[in-house]
Amino acid sequence: MTSIIVRGVALLSALLFGIAGDMVLDSVVAQQTTIQSDRDQKIVVWTAIIPDGFPRSVFTWRLRPDGAYEEDGRDVPTGKPIQTTLSGRWTVEGARMILRQDDIPYVFDGVVVGDHYSGSLYLRGRKVSRFCAVKGEAMPQPCEVEDHASAAGRAERGTASDLSSADTASGREREWT
Repeated sequence: MTSIIVRGVALLSALLFGIAGDMVLDSVVAQQTTIQSDRDQKIVVWTAIIPDGFPRSVFTWRLRPDGAYEEDGRDVPTGKPIQTTLSGRWTVEGARMILRQDDIPYVFDGVVVGDHYSGSLYLRGRKVSRFCAVKGEAMPQPCEVEDHASAAGRAERGTASDLSSADTASGREREWT
């Protein structure tokens, strides 16, 4: 009788250790899958207009999860490209998103509300235009006169000259992409 109980306990132990081992292995596989999916995050496209600076053009920004972006622009009436592909870096802090071009000192500083991004375009710290963008490839509606940053309740931080300095926003929040 004792040997039957010992065999039963041994069998039960083996079963429990087997289940626990599967749980650990599944946990490792799940973790590796999560890490891989973070690396494979898709590029998010925003389509923008800059009415005061480039009224006949539409721009496409492709934001990558690593904080880099590429920009193409085209003439709206003809659909022809107006520039070579430009590149830059993007950051997000709360609802505020900033795009800084690498080769031209343009800085897009605005607020994301849902699938809309709007704000001001600066060149060397001076405001040159407002802009508005929508997530996706559809052309946005004309920019509102109202400042969307104020409508979102963002307190103004810093000055325009701060915007032309090195990247100051800390961290990236991928939920806006």
